[in-house]
Amino acid sequence: HVRVSMAMDAIMQHVSQQKANTSLMYMCTPTDVYAVPSEVIEASKVKYTERSKVQTILSKGVSALSRKHFFQKNAHELIQSGDQAYGICDCLVVEQGPNYALAKRIQQWRATLARAQGQRVSINIAPSTTTYSVTKNPLLKAAFNGASLFDVEAFAPETTNAIMAALWIHDLRNPESVANPEVKLNHPLELMMHGANHGGLWRVAYLARTALPFAALYGFATEKLPKGLLSKLKK
Repeated sequence: HVRVSMAMDAIMQHVSQQKANTSLMYMCTPTDVYAVPSEVIEASKVKYTERSKVQTILSKGVSALSRKHFFQKNAHELIQSGDQAYGICDCLVVEQGPNYALAKRIQQWRATLARAQGQRVSINIAPSTTTYSVTKNPLLKAAFNGASLFDVEAFAPETTNAIMAALWIHDLRNPESVANPEVKLNHPLELMMHGANHGGLWRVAYLARTALPFAALYGFATEKLPKGLLSKLKK
């Protein structure tokens, strides 16, 4: 991942130097760390306080038994920057490995730098998507099927393709898009906030990687057990 990203970054840098009006385009993963608007943090707080009784009891029990490894509360701190407050949303999935995380981080660094240097940059967060490469893995397929337990939606490939294509056209053609370096941002990282299609992952009540393993269990269960039996977890 890192080698491919560095090679692509070198190509983009060279092309941009040779042709100043080149636009850069990236598609970010939802499983990364992002600065987020304060309302996202507030929504996560609400999700945590409004959990069903069954989910509250089960999550507390599992958390205690695992010595707080599972169902960790999502970070709710706000960081003041100028006249705006932002939160940090940590959606990293450790199993994806450090190379993947660094490869995606390189893209964000290049996008932020290029925009600061006056270049048009379209960088949007794509939602989790049920591509064949994902669903051929039974565990990942179950996790996607069970993600609704935490109000996270996995999109069909056709839907994701249509959304991202529309956003790219918007960023290239709309002068008011944040992709336009002439549009003022309160913070450079707002470039990734606008138009983010996180599928609900930002607003989960728990630190995502400490809860999503149970989405897989829920996904397996929904295929085997009556739907009414599991509905109490969501209510």
